[in-house]
Amino acid sequence: MRTKILITGIMLFWAVVGWGQEKIKIEKINPLSQFVFNKYVDVQECDKKGNIINCTPLTQMPINAIFSIVGKKGEKYIIKFLRWELSKQNIENNLSFFYRPARNNKAEIQQNIGKHRFNLSTGKLVSEDKSQSDNKQNTVSANNIVDVTERYFLIEEDTLILNGSVYTSIPKREFVFGTITYLARIRPAVKGFSGNWSTDLNLGIAYGIKQNLNKDWGIAALGGLSFSKIIIDSLSTSPSINTNIEKVALSPTINVLFNYKKFYIGLGVGFDWINSDSEESKRWIYNKKPFYAIGLGINLFSTNNTDSPNVTNK
Repeated sequence: MRTKILITGIMLFWAVVGWGQEKIKIEKINPLSQFVFNKYVDVQECDKKGNIINCTPLTQMPINAIFSIVGKKGEKYIIKFLRWELSKQNIENNLSFFYRPARNNKAEIQQNIGKHRFNLSTGKLVSEDKSQSDNKQNTVSANNIVDVTERYFLIEEDTLILNGSVYTSIPKREFVFGTITYLARIRPAVKGFSGNWSTDLNLGIAYGIKQNLNKDWGIAALGGLSFSKIIIDSLSTSPSINTNIEKVALSPTINVLFNYKKFYIGLGVGFDWINSDSEESKRWIYNKKPFYAIGLGINLFSTNNTDSPNVTNK
């Protein structure tokens, strides 16, 4: 039991370590690198060369909007937002959020969303003049990607590093591979014996496909193969034996797991197979019989295809 707790603890620690987003590495920035802000930061608007635009208030940067670093002015970096992917109903709200002055706090920003009009194809503020109102809903991108052009901001290096991270695109579906263990296995009644449950030590691998619901959450269908320690005793044999014997079983499984980032939890069904190389093994009533289990998994790596530019800041 202690060994199982240790293995589960190691898996949870690995998941926590893997949750962090990759930080920006200044020395590896290039024109193809893409980034996002993880926290709200206030920066000054500038022109393409990094010259401050007079009489413009600090602007609060949007979280998870993709930007690139296009230049440097002294010890500060010039950034430009490329695009941010939104559902249709959220495009206007996010543009409104983006244009709020930094002096407004988050609550005030939320209250003011929807009070401004924008050309959704360029991200530019639209005048209330009725002659320009036709442009308000001019969306030219079929996949709801809004391009923000010719707007630059100047940011301190420390602010950039502390509040930004490398952007990684999230596909709708991807193949995943990782480790899996079962916290508890429930065995249905068989051969007149009542069902039981066990927490015997087990550890294996799992591979399958995951449907991403959003950046952090998803659901996966995985096939697994694990090694399990099983105990053969008087309660699990027919005819019963008088001694306890430990054996290693091979356990194929099918699993449906929900995930938060690299951490997976859900249900599985499978069976234990042991080699009937002894009289005690032949009497084990659960050999090749199904069990149901609560599974815990950690994603080690994923494979996917995406049309988004590759992240090169690594």
